[in-house]
Amino acid sequence: MARKRSRPISLEARDKEILDLRLKGWSQTKIAEHFGIGQAVISRALTRMLKEPIKEAAGEVVQLELTRLDEMFRNAYKRASSERGFDPRAIESCLKIMDRRAKFLGLDAPTKSETELSGSVATANVQLTEEQAQEIVTKLANEI
Repeated sequence: MARKRSRPISLEARDKEILDLRLKGWSQTKIAEHFGIGQAVISRALTRMLKEPIKEAAGEVVQLELTRLDEMFRNAYKRASSERGFDPRAIESCLKIMDRRAKFLGLDAPTKSETELSGSVATANVQLTEEQAQEIVTKLANEI
């Protein structure tokens, strides 16, 4: 149920309270109901808080989420490889949790790499007839 306030609180104070509730284990949906606002607003507030200089509090949220993912993975893994055989749904859950954890930690973020080449490349200016070009295209198509 939404809380009634006699005066509106600042965005900063609300974000801090949202973060505090999240650290206590409240779901985003429950927090949204508590404030009487949409879950997307809660998500944006948590994202803002993670970007702000309050790194120790943000670090706690990150650790909390990682702990939850680890616990979910342990439970799903037990079901995935039980004595009764493999459970395809549990395996799928494990893969999804692993993917979420990797994204959360930025493990699958693109990396920039530079390659330097040295040397020279020989080029040739070759004139092909339409018939010769079509023959090459046909040969390549057959190889594929």
